[in-house]
Amino acid sequence: MRSSSRALRVIWKGPLRTQESSFSSLLPVRSVPKTKFAVERKKPPAVNINPFGRDLSLKSQGKELSYEDVAARICKLCGGGSDDDGEELPLSVCAELLQLLNVLSAASDLPVPSAVLTTALYHTAKASKRSTRLRNLLEEDREGLSGFRSMFMTIMARKTALTPRNLSSLALSIAYAPSLFPGDKPHEVMRSVLKKGKSAMKVLGPQGLANTAYAAAVVGCRGSALTEKLQDDSFLREVLPSLEGQLSPQNCANLVWALATLGEGSERVWTFVEKEIGERRLSVRMKSLEIASTCWAFSSACRGEALLFGPLQDASLMRCRERQMGLQEVCTIMGAMAKRIKGKSHTGACNGREGSGVGSALPRVRSDLLSEFLERSKEALLEGEEKMVTPVNISGSVWGFAALGYVDERFFLLAAETALSNMTAFRPSELSALLWGFAKSRIFDESLTQAAAERVVGLCREGLISVDHAALLAWSFGCLGFWDADVFGALASVAVDALQLQGERHAAVNLEARDVGNLVWGLTAMCVAGISSDRKGEITHTEDGSMALMKSDCEAGVRLCGWLIDLASLWLSRCELGGGGSQGESESGGGFGLDGRVCAQVWQSYCVFSLLLPTGESGVELRNARMDSLRQIAGLEMQRVHRSSSWERGGGAHYEVYKALRDLGWSVEVEAMVDDLGLPPIDLLVKGGDEGARVAVEVDGPTHFMRNFPDRLTGKTLFRNHLLKARGLEVLSIRTEQWDRVSRCPDLIRQFFTKGLTN
Repeated sequence: MRSSSRALRVIWKGPLRTQESSFSSLLPVRSVPKTKFAVERKKPPAVNINPFGRDLSLKSQGKELSYEDVAARICKLCGGGSDDDGEELPLSVCAELLQLLNVLSAASDLPVPSAVLTTALYHTAKASKRSTRLRNLLEEDREGLSGFRSMFMTIMARKTALTPRNLSSLALSIAYAPSLFPGDKPHEVMRSVLKKGKSAMKVLGPQGLANTAYAAAVVGCRGSALTEKLQDDSFLREVLPSLEGQLSPQNCANLVWALATLGEGSERVWTFVEKEIGERRLSVRMKSLEIASTCWAFSSACRGEALLFGPLQDASLMRCRERQMGLQEVCTIMGAMAKRIKGKSHTGACNGREGSGVGSALPRVRSDLLSEFLERSKEALLEGEEKMVTPVNISGSVWGFAALGYVDERFFLLAAETALSNMTAFRPSELSALLWGFAKSRIFDESLTQAAAERVVGLCREGLISVDHAALLAWSFGCLGFWDADVFGALASVAVDALQLQGERHAAVNLEARDVGNLVWGLTAMCVAGISSDRKGEITHTEDGSMALMKSDCEAGVRLCGWLIDLASLWLSRCELGGGGSQGESESGGGFGLDGRVCAQVWQSYCVFSLLLPTGESGVELRNARMDSLRQIAGLEMQRVHRSSSWERGGGAHYEVYKALRDLGWSVEVEAMVDDLGLPPIDLLVKGGDEGARVAVEVDGPTHFMRNFPDRLTGKTLFRNHLLKARGLEVLSIRTEQWDRVSRCPDLIRQFFTKGLTN
């Protein structure tokens, strides 16, 4: 329908009316009912060509339509610009949209205004985002997709700059349906659009600026003309005053989300948005999704703590009580608050922006808000809403409640049951978050843990488990006291491969110190759990040389741990010399440039490894200088822990046990640091006896046992007991419940300690 010498006159006869049920959404486009057009040719006027109704006109029921009418018809068919998801577009509507797009595309060599083409592109892209049928038809129909792209290329080829409205509409179109635009790199397409509309950025207005920034962030377009402007103080001094008091709640949410995602906003922009939200109380008028996006943005950018734990927290509670908060928003808000608290508790500040050091008070989440979050999460899991109960939301809610320390056993078991029904859909990040939440909360579900282990093995075989996810999974299995030969072998293979590649300075592996520590400690703790269960087995080698653990070979796992410890200590020694791979010098690093907690994990794992080796076998050959460095740094870390964890001697089970031992004439040292550096402080170290024996008395409260299995020790406690035994100490573990039964009777106390300390 193109002509360079003669204009076209198109009389629209209207679409063929067909029943939706007679067509399948999977049929090729040629089977879709076509719109009838009668084409008339006429000579174009010699002068004063009016593109509206002359060069190309559409007639419906005797009424002549202009290009704007065509764009308006496309807008109406696509839902009229509504933000609601709505229903799937009928097949007849999709067919009519394709025909209207072809009509506009056919006139691309005529002076069709850019505003008309942009409007058609915007509404079509937005509709294709929610309509799978329309998106499939556009992608499968070469003529329709070519017409869509031709309209876009026509706009970009024109010498005139984009208007503010066209700029934001085109940017959103790319964000809504990147696959419909030319090329396979949406961020490059976005960059070209932003460059063409650079002159319009000063007059974008509040909604235009927010929408354009949001669209750029969706496709990951960093370093563009827009982000340059958002970092230009002269531009911001001119633009921001005109936006004061004009941003809507949605504008603020989109803008801060974009700034946090791109990571390229200046201090002036952040301060302006924070002031707008705080002084104008915009959070009260925010919808649930806008609250969640804003919370995530402030947490990710380490900003707005007063807003995050103040007005935004209050707004979240209000939306929950109005039953407008979904599970996805609950997970996002909890995750944002938990990460903000965890980040500040570890560093005392966030990227140096806020806080006054380690002594600054940590923000708190309101208990009534957490209670509302819990009830909403339970309802979602019980109702089983398909769009809401997804792997990412299940794992996110478990992670959030665990990180905030708000644990409800019934919810966790309900989440385990829900996750089991769809375990094959869990990705590595979701699996690691799910198991971390259960391990952190001390809730053990054997069916879930076993199913997760099988899923991890499958993902490892496909090469989909990264080293950071493997580290979290190993730590979680270790804390749960879980042993499985297959998952141990799979995670150990990931760890060994990563350490070997990093040792060769392989650029593809991004290995961090905390991952090394969690991998070594977690896998060693898994072996401790297996040995404690008296499980035996054997080890075999596959044809490609990789190690496969058969049955329940804990002893073979111990040998593999020795190899892993050797690689980890070598990697850490290189960090000491070159600084590569460490997370920065810690307070307990002692000038070595190493993370004290990581060194303690590796050193303590080596101690336990030496104890677990079968009788007659020698430990792995480790360089004395290398292990001495780890031992010294681990000792400094344990001294730091000792200073920060001293218990109050004025009461409680610890003090009562201490007093009873002293009354019986034993020599007792409180929170003792044994001669060997690198071991955790002992609750009570009892010295005495004919041979000067030393007994480590540990007073174990509920935190040393699984929450739903009070008699099952946690993996951390099992590891601690083996660590103390590895250094030549006898271990006497006293449960607080056990102590309560004997503490009121002096004879029982004497009998209890005499038996425990002499056997």
